[in-house]
Amino acid sequence: MFRIKVYLLLISGIIFINAHLFAIKPLPKSGVYISKDELRLIELINAYRFANDIPEISLSVCMTHVAHTHIQDLYQNRPDTSICNLHSWSDKGDWSPGCYQNYAPDQNVMWDKPKELTPYRYRGYELAYWEQDVISPDTIFERLIEIPQARDMLLNKGNFKKKKWLAIGAGIQHGYAVVWFGQVKDKLKPPKEPKGKKEKVELPKPTKQKTLTVRKKTGRYYLIFGSFKTEKEAARKLKKYISEGFRDAKIVISKNKIRISLSDHQNLNKAKKAKAKFSEKYQEAWIMKY
Repeated sequence: MFRIKVYLLLISGIIFINAHLFAIKPLPKSGVYISKDELRLIELINAYRFANDIPEISLSVCMTHVAHTHIQDLYQNRPDTSICNLHSWSDKGDWSPGCYQNYAPDQNVMWDKPKELTPYRYRGYELAYWEQDVISPDTIFERLIEIPQARDMLLNKGNFKKKKWLAIGAGIQHGYAVVWFGQVKDKLKPPKEPKGKKEKVELPKPTKQKTLTVRKKTGRYYLIFGSFKTEKEAARKLKKYISEGFRDAKIVISKNKIRISLSDHQNLNKAKKAKAKFSEKYQEAWIMKY
């Protein structure tokens, strides 16, 4: 008898989910607004594409709404814990929840969100970024183009070579930055833009290379992940971590011990919060004050 009840509950759940996925959701009656920073990030991406002889992408109200909704979910409900990365969604909203993990990703968790949240009936593709400190759109852009996978997505290269972006939206808030792309143009009117005169968009100049080796005490808290016998060996590993998105990774040398720090912070609390955001792969990182 118990098994029959469970089976019926599962069936009813499937019916509910299907109805949820394919029901056309209207946008908020209050309208969808895009902030000055969000618009700036999209303009930087389009300028970057233009500089690489790739067509610019049209601003999408649906993609912008999905971006805003996801940031609120990430900030309020934290679905990106343990093995679940930033593409994950909680069970606290009017959408289908899902854990998006690197090892066996359920891509529908991402792909279906525009169809679940807006009248846009096609797949969506997300680029997501998080940093503990408040960051400007220019800094976000600089971080993204330093990550090979993100750069490929912005320029439709590598795994994204066969895709053609025709719709784009962005969200920036609470340290999160997400950009959503679609392969079909959004037929609705674009989101409402901030008032005021638009500034000319120029790509930021490359910043000077930071010192990648710490040899003296700084009083900062380092998230250590790995020890090495030689600086040469550590330098090779450091390039790998930077390519994986740890832009502030560096070599830390203390008492003749050579270690790699994935990130460093001004106090212990910030270091702990940053470590909590690491994927399971990097959870063995430990905090060292130096």
